[in-house]
Amino acid sequence: MTSKVISEVNDIFEVLNERIRGYEKARDNVQSPEYKSLFEKYVAQSRSFEQELAPFSDRTPEEVGTRAKGDLWRFWMDIKDALTSDSDEAMLKASINGEEAAIDQYQDVLEDRDLPTNLRARLDQQLVEIRAAHGNLVRLRDIE
Repeated sequence: MTSKVISEVNDIFEVLNERIRGYEKARDNVQSPEYKSLFEKYVAQSRSFEQELAPFSDRTPEEVGTRAKGDLWRFWMDIKDALTSDSDEAMLKASINGEEAAIDQYQDVLEDRDLPTNLRARLDQQLVEIRAAHGNLVRLRDIE
């Protein structure tokens, strides 16, 4: 595995760690049991994705941590929750933004033509599932 590929997997770990922490924050800030369950599902999904990618990295997801950008996003979710009376809708919107950032990062990594075939296949499948989560959140937001 090249150092470039390992670095790209670590970038995805950062995104998944941000996704986990963002959905945990969203889960804690919503009132709807349906949304709490959905956000917990996406936390579990991200942890599963990390396990799938672990063989392609020289570090654990915990060692990689999160990016400052992700930490700021979760801080913004707290502020939005404090300032809005409809925290469920605010958390949906923040989660949609988070998924869009995850999709962008996956697409950036998938542009690397040197990714091993088995890693590319896993990332492609994970991206399909993240896009489905994004679509689900958009549908929920649109019926709010």
